[in-house]
Amino acid sequence: MKKKFLIMAATLGLGIAAAGCGSAASGTSTTASTTTAVTTEATTAATTEAATTQAATTAAASTTPAASVTTITEAEAKSASVKHAGFAESDVTFTKVEQDLDGTVKKFEIDFVNGDKEYSYEINMETGEIIKSEVENVND
Repeated sequence: MKKKFLIMAATLGLGIAAAGCGSAASGTSTTASTTTAVTTEATTAATTEAATTQAATTAAASTTPAASVTTITEAEAKSASVKHAGFAESDVTFTKVEQDLDGTVKKFEIDFVNGDKEYSYEINMETGEIIKSEVENVND
């Protein structure tokens, strides 16, 4: 924006100086040419500035990681944990299903009960890998 102002001011100054020299007819012609040049330069500067802004925005968007990339769903994580424990989903009662961030690893934390045992799982949200599994007696 400052660049456009400086270019316009300099060109206007040249136009005024040129208008003072020579006959009235040639001064008018020079001023009209100068005004056209100023308009063209201002338009070019504005177009260049807009293109630069667009390129910066595009570059930022392409390097920004996706906000919440989940390659497995909550239902898939629940199913994987129950299957790993050797049950059908109808055989268990889920007591906890949450999403968590452990450092940079996004995970599901899933707890369920079957009989007198509680099963706890941590499942990587992006890969579906079981990070951790534990079994405890409910009475402990």
